[in-house]
Amino acid sequence: DDPPVTADPPATDDPPVTADPPPPPSTDVPGTRPGTTTNADTPGPGATDTEDPPASDETDLPDNSGNDDDTATPPVSEGGDLPSRPSGGSSQPNIPNTDESTNDTPSGSTSSDTSNVIWDLASHADGRLLVGGHFSELQSTPAQGFGVIHSNGEVSSLGQGTNIRIHSVVALTDGRSLLGGTWFGPDNDPRGFLKRLSADGTLDTSFQTFSDIDASVHRIAIQQDQSIIVVGEFQSIGGHSSPGVAKIQAVGQIDRGFISSLEFGTHLIDVVSLPEGPMIVAGGLPGEAHKVSILDAQGTLLKVLGSVDTVTRIVLQPDGQLIVGGRFDKFAGQDTPNLVRLSLDGVIDQSHLQNLGTGVEGTVHDLFIQPNGRLVVLGDFDRLGGRDRSGVGRLLFDGQLDDWDSGLSNEPGSQIGTSVALTDAGQLML
Repeated sequence: DDPPVTADPPATDDPPVTADPPPPPSTDVPGTRPGTTTNADTPGPGATDTEDPPASDETDLPDNSGNDDDTATPPVSEGGDLPSRPSGGSSQPNIPNTDESTNDTPSGSTSSDTSNVIWDLASHADGRLLVGGHFSELQSTPAQGFGVIHSNGEVSSLGQGTNIRIHSVVALTDGRSLLGGTWFGPDNDPRGFLKRLSADGTLDTSFQTFSDIDASVHRIAIQQDQSIIVVGEFQSIGGHSSPGVAKIQAVGQIDRGFISSLEFGTHLIDVVSLPEGPMIVAGGLPGEAHKVSILDAQGTLLKVLGSVDTVTRIVLQPDGQLIVGGRFDKFAGQDTPNLVRLSLDGVIDQSHLQNLGTGVEGTVHDLFIQPNGRLVVLGDFDRLGGRDRSGVGRLLFDGQLDDWDSGLSNEPGSQIGTSVALTDAGQLML
């Protein structure tokens, strides 16, 4: 049974929204037509409100907001802070367990104890902040794995009941929301979870309730035609076999013409939609290296860009280059500590790699590209680009470390960053 759904309180006036940035260059792959990208995990651009300290020479994209920075608001979590490392040293990120009966944790989690952690954030234009993860309370309000923080500070949720863990949240442009993750049945058997909420926070009954996904949903992406791509540990959805990735029509029905050509048993961690239907996916078979691959619009494998130990996040930059983050030492035999920039032919950007210096000295958990092209990096690290950055840092477009001050401590072990989103008012939520 679905958990009860409570209605959202009335939304406040929308914050001002700036104009969209100019269209980026095409990101074509063989067999596709030129077009612009769609990134479901990136809320719309917003205004910024402070200026950066002087930075080094950079090759930066134009910032449509009129200045160069965004102010990080206080982190959102049950205790008011980003999750701290346990005493006694750095925690090790938890790689997805191949036994779904004991662990549904996505690879972006921070330790073997993954309760009370936020895994994903998204923001609506009316100020609602969607929060997904593994928790039972959000700002002292009962919330099982998912909650909404409204612009007036009030919190609403799906209520108590079914044990739900939300790995991916998406704020749709019409005010509705998509949630993907795991729920546990009466026998504590984990099943996939995919639902759509109406703008008022109630369950959207026009969208098929997918209660027969055989394993966790880890990430959701929206395509240009508003079709929904979901990836995770599942091998079938709604009785339709499609290992690791499936396509849902905008009306909420499974697209049975989309059939994953990936090997049965593949677990996917992340997905980025490309123009005209193709997509980039990341993941692999349990116990094996993760591959970064391009699939066509019907799910057929077009190309493998490369493989690394563990991928946690992939994002596409406005110029069509791909950023891969995770926990790995090398890509294609070259030293690339935990973050690398690639072309869609799998060629490493050597200049970006050189500018990044010692790379990310720890695991990357989330990546976010701001409207001005700068890359926010969150994870379990103490140094980024050769300088002290505890859990949160930002890179210029060319890979150099930005002098941006997040307002958080850079003392080693201060915090672990797990998720980031941009509000419509131009504030970063960490």
